[in-house]
Amino acid sequence: MRPLQGREVGADRRLPAIDRCARWLEELGATVVDGDQLSCGDVRVALPGAGDDPVALGCEAGVYDGPVGPARWHPLDVPGCVAAAWAGLGLLAATLDTGRGGSIREGSVPVLDAAITASELSALLVDDPPRGWEPVRWAASPWVGTYACADGRWVQLHAGLPSHLARLLRHPLVDGALAGLVSPETLTDPLRVGSPREAWRQRRALRALFRRHPARRWEEGLGGDGLCAVMCRTEPESRAMFPDVRAVEVRTLDVPLRVPSPPDGRPLGGLRVVDLTQVIAGPTAGRALAALGAEVTKVVDPGARQGWVEAFRAAFDAGKRILPLDLRTEAGRASLHALLRDADVVIHGFRPEAADRLGVSDAAIRRHAPAAVIGVVSAYGWDGPFGGWPGWEQTAQALAGTELDYGRGRPDLVPLPATDLCTGLLLALGTVAALVGGRAARVDATLLGTALELRRGAPGRTAVRRAGLKTVLGRRPELVRRVQRPGLGALTEIGVPLSMAGVERFPEPGPGAVVPDRVPRRVAGTLPWVGVLVGGRIGG
Repeated sequence: MRPLQGREVGADRRLPAIDRCARWLEELGATVVDGDQLSCGDVRVALPGAGDDPVALGCEAGVYDGPVGPARWHPLDVPGCVAAAWAGLGLLAATLDTGRGGSIREGSVPVLDAAITASELSALLVDDPPRGWEPVRWAASPWVGTYACADGRWVQLHAGLPSHLARLLRHPLVDGALAGLVSPETLTDPLRVGSPREAWRQRRALRALFRRHPARRWEEGLGGDGLCAVMCRTEPESRAMFPDVRAVEVRTLDVPLRVPSPPDGRPLGGLRVVDLTQVIAGPTAGRALAALGAEVTKVVDPGARQGWVEAFRAAFDAGKRILPLDLRTEAGRASLHALLRDADVVIHGFRPEAADRLGVSDAAIRRHAPAAVIGVVSAYGWDGPFGGWPGWEQTAQALAGTELDYGRGRPDLVPLPATDLCTGLLLALGTVAALVGGRAARVDATLLGTALELRRGAPGRTAVRRAGLKTVLGRRPELVRRVQRPGLGALTEIGVPLSMAGVERFPEPGPGAVVPDRVPRRVAGTLPWVGVLVGGRIGG
């Protein structure tokens, strides 16, 4: 049984963003009828701007802007997807609140505001990056990039984790070709390569290495062994290969949820969430639930040392209580299991083997929280050609054809983490749908499903103009704030685009929030990395 079965949703399906949201709700079981904006029972959510020209709106929001240079078209409907996700979240969260006697009835998601929030990472860099951030150095790493292969096709590699780099270096297909090229500093954090000279040498070696074999062999050899490497495909190739992939799917169980907490003025007030995710997609889901009023406890690995992973916590752990637990230890797992006993929702991004090892498989969670909604984010789902393979924003864009279209045949990454962000929002949407359905459930969201969803209904190739993020943010001052954070300095933050009673525009960092390592930034030290980054884009 689907979670929204028996629910009737009114929607003005002439408006693309509302039609997109209505389609998602239909897939979750709702019956959609003609209506004004978006409604369910007494709850109504408006989407101002839903009928505006999507290209003009995207330009106004800056979604076609890159870090430098003129704006470039990309094949993604960022405004429509983000607005639809937040509208659906608001509608279902308020429906859940009214079902327990609450009074929240109305909300609004301006499509322009939703589009602007997709640039939240860029906003953190609009003046000075937070202390500890080295965005140019991270982007210049040769261990995350596209490489031409023997057959003229391309492979997207992501070896940005120390464990993945170590395994790549030992892989039989590599066959010692990279021996002696990787410093201890790079082995510790592959996105923080020891020096520009080292990065140049590694990129040259990787280019020569990937030209040894066709792209499919690299994909099968590396990806099949649990590393992050996929052949760049066109959108038709991807849809033919993954005909059943979905952005979000909910499977309900015949177990009723716990008695809900009484209303407290927040849509999800009293809901207890355990967030075991990392980087962007999963943490976005937890942050959205926190903004809607849930009590979110984020479990973090106290031994994590990758600066770029730590840095993302500054943006995506807002509104959460931070709890360091080492799940590799018996004591850490015991503490987690105690936490699970009070949990209504548990979200994570572990593959089955890791989930079993760390004590967070579905069976392990349900021993302690039988009525919980379990949300899992994955790269490509658990079945199908790449079932259970690891992946990232970059590999999802590569598989969905986004990189090839953006680069006009030569793969190039759209410099916007739209796949990650929308996957997180859709995981949250599926989670709240399960709560509305009143039964324990398993919710799955996939990066590839979202990457293909972003392409659905997107404007065709056309001329676009650069807006400039500072100009964009200046037009919507109520959506932006400048704050000082200990250890990070002054930050520009973009708030939640949903206006609704009880929803925090700017969720505050919770107790124990992580402060990234403070690495001194010097312009003289950054310029050589700019050369490495530009050279990496020019070479093959």
